[in-house]
Formats: sequence, C-alpha cells, structure tokens
Amino acid sequence: NEGETTEVESFFMKDFTPPRAVRNVRATLKGNQVEISWEPVNSPDLKGYRVYKSESPSGVYSAVADQLINKTEFKASNLSADSWIQVRAFDTSGNESKPSKPAYIYVPENSGN
Repeated sequence: NEGETTEVESFFMKDFTPPRAVRNVRATLKGNQVEISWEPVNSPDLKGYRVYKSESPSGVYSAVADQLINKTEFKASNLSADSWIQVRAFDTSGNESKPSKPAYIYVPENSGN
C-alpha cells in the first residue's frame, strides 16, 4: 500500500550564536569623506555589517546608515573628524556581534583639516 505524495515543506531554523566581533577597524579622513574598513568575519550565515559612530569611545553609539553593508569597507560623508567608530556583524538569524574596539578617525597631516 502506498499513500499520497505530500509536498515538501521548507523551514528556517534560527541559530542563537552571534558572529564573532569585527576586528581591525580603521577610519581615515580623506577629503570630505571618512573611509572605514575592517577585517572580514568568516561565518557561513553572515548577512552584513553595520557601522556606528560616537563622540566618545565609551559613549552611546548610533548607526551611520540604516541598511546592512555587505562589504568590509564603507565611505561616509556625515561624520565629524573627531568621532569614534565601531562595527558590528549580523547573521541571517538576526544575531548581532559584540561591538568592535572603538577606532578614532585618523586625520592625515596633509589633509588640510
């Protein structure tokens, strides 16, 4: 005896382990933009990164952009030269990594600022 064939159902299984913290964040003022880069996080379910700014290394950080970034670099023109930067990684389950160590925006001597 053989029963009716059933449809295959797919499901999403959420994990509860966040990605590791982002490392080696660098921020440099170039002209009127701040170029931010960091070391990639190797995770099979990495969704992207979010960049945060603060006026103090231990202050309250706010997101620089609403959308997740899927590269390991970002350019922002809405940052002051005396800001601190942190980056966090997000996975497909919505888990958020711990923040990176704060990185102060480097202003080269020849930048004219």
